[in-house]
Amino acid sequence: MKLAAILLLALFLTGCHHAEQTAYRLTPISPPALIKTAPSNVPPAFVSPISAITLQREPGMTNHPLPAYAVTLRSDGTATYIGSAFSRRISTHSATVLPAEFARLARLIEESNFVGLGSFYGPLADDISQVSVSVVSNGKRKTVVDYGTPFQSKYGKEAPTALKQIEQQINAIVANVKWTKVSEES
Repeated sequence: MKLAAILLLALFLTGCHHAEQTAYRLTPISPPALIKTAPSNVPPAFVSPISAITLQREPGMTNHPLPAYAVTLRSDGTATYIGSAFSRRISTHSATVLPAEFARLARLIEESNFVGLGSFYGPLADDISQVSVSVVSNGKRKTVVDYGTPFQSKYGKEAPTALKQIEQQINAIVANVKWTKVSEES
């Protein structure tokens, strides 16, 4: 017990002596140095050239009803949802999306090399359901249409996992924001 107390006292005195030595070395801070900068080991905030992301779902001719809607998320935090047949929200709605949510989605899109994806995946047919994702980046629009899983490989190729993840992330954002009806139009 005595040994622990002596050791603690020695550490305290060493710390005080070190503080006294460094106290006189400090120089006054000039006003420009008062500006705080991020430490060099902290990565800068993610800034994306993506300004808008749209997901449009068309049900096609199926035996069971599928929702038809279009949702657009914008980098300024605004969002628009236009629901039509079998949609949870029929008509036009608006919402606010957190900048962090949009940034996370934009990062996923960029990391998945969305611009390098093909124009469409699955069996190309007008009577089946389809999901299209459009991204506006640096003023240019890229659209990828997902017609679903082809029944046989000769009818087309299946959409990459990255595209499915983007679709799921957009739908998750749509489900987690508070939508406000702005018009009866759909």
